[in-house]
Amino acid sequence: MNLNNVLLDNERNEHLVKRLNRLSGWKFFLVLWRNNMGRVLLINWMVLIFTLPIIASNIWNGMMVSELKTTLPYYGSFGMGTGAWTSVITEYNSRVMAFNQQTALLCLGGSIVLSLVLSGVFAIIRDSFWIGQLRILRPFGMGIKANFLYAFISTIVIAGSVYGIVQFYWWSSVALSSWLAITLTVVLSLIAMFVAMFLFILCSVSVTYRQSVGQNLKDSWKLMWLNPLPNIFHFVASMLPVILIFWIGVDGSSLIGMLLLMFMLMVGAFYVPFVWQTFMMRTFALFHPVLVNKKGETIVKQQPTEQGA
Repeated sequence: MNLNNVLLDNERNEHLVKRLNRLSGWKFFLVLWRNNMGRVLLINWMVLIFTLPIIASNIWNGMMVSELKTTLPYYGSFGMGTGAWTSVITEYNSRVMAFNQQTALLCLGGSIVLSLVLSGVFAIIRDSFWIGQLRILRPFGMGIKANFLYAFISTIVIAGSVYGIVQFYWWSSVALSSWLAITLTVVLSLIAMFVAMFLFILCSVSVTYRQSVGQNLKDSWKLMWLNPLPNIFHFVASMLPVILIFWIGVDGSSLIGMLLLMFMLMVGAFYVPFVWQTFMMRTFALFHPVLVNKKGETIVKQQPTEQGA
């Protein structure tokens, strides 16, 4: 697969003048932090605010499970041990499953709203990559308008995949041997990761280019396999804060958890869309490079209308 197989037509850059950006992701972040620190913090808190429904749902789930442990006779006996409830573990698992299902539905609703916000942030980072400054209001609205449908469907698919994998593991851990349940869960998780990565590419394409749904799907599929290893690396790197939150937590009970909490409050929520969209913008620059003439002025190379550059 080569560059000519990808179209990426009608770039959404008519509202600004593009500048050449050769900075690495880290250096680009330092430029934005130095020039627009307040706006970086504003975007970070904006994303965090719309993450609160998901956080609250998981806190509620944890509280309900903890309360359940204190109300059920966990050791299988009543009172002073004169009676025994042989199915107490089954009852406990059934109620925990019900709590998890309710939490999954609540998280799905919160994720849909959050995905729209991330669409706007994708567009903010798109423009900042081109002009070196963070502008919020106009690109934010443009991003939501361009990516509303893609974000909605992507959220349903990703959330459904996570929910399905969790349900499968609960079932397989009882019905199958441990090694087979773990192996199948890992395989399904890898498939879900590639599906999520494709949908992230699709959202980046739709935010940056004005094309038909079919062309966006084609270009996103080709881009996913054009450089698969860099795609996987940057996808995992962008999701690192989310992975650490589920693995470690963000409370103050440990030093690592406290540091993670401080990171999230400062730039963590900005980090996720920034790392991914900046990587995609460098990929898109292969098809729409900004050239520099002898006088040092930047000019935009026009993309042929029939096929990619």
